[in-house]
Amino acid sequence: MNVTILSKLDVSVNKVNRFISTSVSLKKTYKEYEKVFHSITLVTKKDILDVSRVLSESTFPDLTYRKAKSFDAFVIYLEKIFSHRKILLGDKKITQETIKKIRVNLQKVYEKKQRLVFTLLGYPYKMPNPLYTNSTSVDLAEIISIYKLYRLMSKLNEVYPYGVKLIILTENSIFNTMSDISNEDQIKYFHDLCRWKDHIDDNGFIEIKDIKDYHTVELEKKWRELEKEMKKRYWENDPLIKDKVEAVMPTDFMTLNYRKFKPEFLIRYFNPECKDMHIESLRRKNYERALKESFYYLSYHQARYELGFMDSVFPNTFRLTVAPKVGSFAINMLNEKSKLLPYYGYIVKKGRDFKMEYIVDVPKKAKSIYWEGNLEYPFYYEI
Repeated sequence: MNVTILSKLDVSVNKVNRFISTSVSLKKTYKEYEKVFHSITLVTKKDILDVSRVLSESTFPDLTYRKAKSFDAFVIYLEKIFSHRKILLGDKKITQETIKKIRVNLQKVYEKKQRLVFTLLGYPYKMPNPLYTNSTSVDLAEIISIYKLYRLMSKLNEVYPYGVKLIILTENSIFNTMSDISNEDQIKYFHDLCRWKDHIDDNGFIEIKDIKDYHTVELEKKWRELEKEMKKRYWENDPLIKDKVEAVMPTDFMTLNYRKFKPEFLIRYFNPECKDMHIESLRRKNYERALKESFYYLSYHQARYELGFMDSVFPNTFRLTVAPKVGSFAINMLNEKSKLLPYYGYIVKKGRDFKMEYIVDVPKKAKSIYWEGNLEYPFYYEI
């Protein structure tokens, strides 16, 4: 990479560093993270399902509605459910605007007495950053979130006369390339997620599929064309492209595969003030990787958008999302205390309540709870 390109990259790098330096966790020293979990508990699959069921109760509102006898009544119920503080992510106004936007399509589905089908993109893999989580597969966080989605579908099924369904579309086979996740870990995560879902969803409301199974030649071609164009415009300092790239690059940088590194090294590595030559060299290499991944990620989503991919593959369906925007129902995957997605950290249980935390923020007094089916990593922590 020549000097001119490096100088342009530095602008994006500086924004990544500013993002990292604002992280409360990463301002501390590793000594503050050193934990010796003296108390270790081993639990069974039944224990896990019992705990997740109890904890998921706190994530879902106690709502009682009758079956809707008209479309207008159903829409009122729909808005109340998706606007409830325990389900909603973001502003109620987005839910209201979303219902206005999709109302015509909702009415068509209702009048044709069709099943109400939702889609949700998510669950790519456990983030491969040991400061977030040292696990490589499904744990209590994903299970609670599946329970919550199951409860949501159950409630919608109570009010909608013609049945409901949720299709979870994982993107792990696409983005494992980005973060250098092994095929073995990616496949295991997917199958573990499906197996735990089967233990929870006894009504068959939820299906889990790999979105790549629905890819077309047209989509793949468009994706590559847009990726090439995006790179070109970025290096030409196109402000629109640079803003988009710099918005996602910090996350891409933080979620590269760092599993081979020890936490004490990563604390120094993620500190922009550390001027160690080896660390600076590794950072530079990974800044470049994160930049490439940003092109990859953005062009993929842009290709799907331009081709109307979701509407063509899943017509007459309605979207759930973890990124609030008009046109989709934004949902909190866990509870109001937890700002992280299920695959970014660990559940810390306290009584019948819990919070999602990065592993570096798990309290020292927490007990490590292991599931007998996976003794390599904790399944969750408990205070």
